[in-house]
Amino acid sequence: MQQLGAGRKNNFAVFDKIFFSKSRNWYFYLNINFMKKLFTILMLLGAGLTKAQTTLYSQNFNTGSASDWSLNTLDLGGDITGTDNKWVINNTYAGGSIIGTPVPATSDEPTGIAGAPESYYLHILSALGVSLGGPSNCNFDAGGTGLTYFAALNTPISTVGYSNVTFSFWWLCQGDAASAGKVYYRTASGGAWTQITTPIPTFYNSSTWNKDSVHLTAFDGQAFLEFGFQFTDGDATGSDPAFGIDDITVTGVAATTGVPTITVQPSDASGCAGATVTFNAVATGAISYQWQRSTTGTGGTFSNIISTTDGGIYSGYTTASLVVSGITSAESGYAYQLVATNGTGSTTTTPATLTLASAPVVGAITGSNTVCVGGTVTLTDTPSSGTWTSASGAVATVTAGGVVSGVAAGSTVISYTVSNACGVSTATLNVTVTTSESAGTISGVSTVCVGTSISLTDGVSGGTWASSTGNTSVTGGVVTGLTVGSDVIGYTVTGSCGTATATFNVTVLPALVVGALTGTDSVCMGSTTILSDTTAGGSWMMTNANATVAGGTVTGVAAGMDTVMYVINSPACGTDTVKTTVVVKALPNPVITVLGGHVLSVPTGYSSYQWSKGGTNIAGATNHTYTYTVSASYQVTVDSDGCAATTAAHNYNLSVGLVAGQDQGFGIIASGNNIVVSADYEPATDLQVRFFDASGRTFATGTWPAGNLSYSIDAASLPSGMYLVKLVGGSTSQVLRWVKH
Repeated sequence: MQQLGAGRKNNFAVFDKIFFSKSRNWYFYLNINFMKKLFTILMLLGAGLTKAQTTLYSQNFNTGSASDWSLNTLDLGGDITGTDNKWVINNTYAGGSIIGTPVPATSDEPTGIAGAPESYYLHILSALGVSLGGPSNCNFDAGGTGLTYFAALNTPISTVGYSNVTFSFWWLCQGDAASAGKVYYRTASGGAWTQITTPIPTFYNSSTWNKDSVHLTAFDGQAFLEFGFQFTDGDATGSDPAFGIDDITVTGVAATTGVPTITVQPSDASGCAGATVTFNAVATGAISYQWQRSTTGTGGTFSNIISTTDGGIYSGYTTASLVVSGITSAESGYAYQLVATNGTGSTTTTPATLTLASAPVVGAITGSNTVCVGGTVTLTDTPSSGTWTSASGAVATVTAGGVVSGVAAGSTVISYTVSNACGVSTATLNVTVTTSESAGTISGVSTVCVGTSISLTDGVSGGTWASSTGNTSVTGGVVTGLTVGSDVIGYTVTGSCGTATATFNVTVLPALVVGALTGTDSVCMGSTTILSDTTAGGSWMMTNANATVAGGTVTGVAAGMDTVMYVINSPACGTDTVKTTVVVKALPNPVITVLGGHVLSVPTGYSSYQWSKGGTNIAGATNHTYTYTVSASYQVTVDSDGCAATTAAHNYNLSVGLVAGQDQGFGIIASGNNIVVSADYEPATDLQVRFFDASGRTFATGTWPAGNLSYSIDAASLPSGMYLVKLVGGSTSQVLRWVKH
């Protein structure tokens, strides 16, 4: 697509060159494009007489999408913004117009393309044109920006074992020498792209579909091969259609060496759970491999292993070595075979079986973990084939049957170990040998407040808890404060070695009480209010982000409700919190609109209005509308529920009539000989500015630097009429219209 409003070139069918040959007084001429196609056809026919072509890849886009292609990539400096042009997949061929400028229809596809005459196809589309009501067929915004657009195959093709690999596709592109298509390939992931320059280095000067086929020796025998299409918007004169692509195929000729011969068969394999097992085979004369699996043994049905089989535990399934990772009981008994293939046929190995060996699993040791000196306890565990050991025979001994005998006071670790070929598993139990019963040691916090609880623990199990004075109550080690004072908590253990009691002193403190919050509980956004509490030493916090608080000073952030909390934290008596709800009132957001007759207006419903000119209040201008009679900067201050806000200052000029755009945060005025575009805010990023007339002719471009509220051009020479300005950058994409009187 040309620049909006610019005339389009006629498309003439021309001969690339005319050749004259004198032979027996005969003269002839040939279209070089026809000769190229005829030569390609004859070469393909000749190759077909000797070796069959195999289709290694094809894509006709007729599902309406293609996940194996990445559109609009960064490769080779490709533009990915989609602001002006972009790659798309659709089946739109009809033309149309953009602000009165015609866009021709895309030529129907000829017989030979799948789904012709109007199938889905990959092509460049003018995103700017579509945003202005244009068609979505194969067209482009010929702005002469020099931007490039790249679409690439993202799923590599393997051509290992193939020669005469040929890349074919249908294309059209009127364009011109600067606005044209190019084709690239690469042979490594993330590698450099190489341009295909034969037989055609750049694709343009054809508004109808052509088929191009190319073979390079670099395509043959590659484990990784990808292709990409590039379109360059190089000037402002190229014509539609843009670069369009369809029916891509990659073919090759497989080597003919006879079917592969299996020289080494895969062997049965076994392993422990979680291990990695490898099946190996050797096949001479093979160019590709595929491992298959049967879940019901060697006599079952075999199916190809793919990347998702059993959650991806298989690797190397297209090589001569199959790796099975992290085997489990589910794979035990599975059978595997290798199919080796070349251009002549395939050979299958004999199946091999996978067997899982289990590692030992030892349960927890059961039985008493205490024993008296001279006494015994019996411990048990499963399975029964394990071995018992004691870490310290001087403290306790253990028999092969798990009988532990106390020798001397102390502690030891009793272990039970089971082992096999897949590993060793051990369970342990700490056993304490005592000369008398032990109540252990009580641990925990020694203070508690009235009405709160603390938890005490003891390392010896099976004892009972008790309170001596009644200032507390105790259940299962949980001590609750009842009255101010002190108490002694006891823990008593009774067993075969006697009775023992441990004690712990606890102090009961008064309960913690925090006073109520006082102060104003509403605030405007950006303003503050002060809250206070009679209990000192606390900390302030908010429950959400509608307000902030520091030392009781609450600052409104966002309109809504928020909760202020005042927290007193006592190491002894815990935490007490008081809360109050604060209402954050929204600031009014008045927006000035321009009505007929130079009337400025903001919405009604505010409690007060005050208009100002050049920063000075206008006496008596206290309504929601104001009619200006002098070109100047105007703004208005409004009040809503005690919260005031002032609009941004804008220059309003009697000589410029804004058609659209003011309500989008931008305004247009005349200042002397200049046309000024102003913003309600400072743009965070640079904006690209383009001025053009109603016919689409661009007469000025530039960059609006970030942080500036306006951008101006000298428009003294412009005739009266309607004009447009396009602003693009960051999150901004606007087209504004204005009239010069």
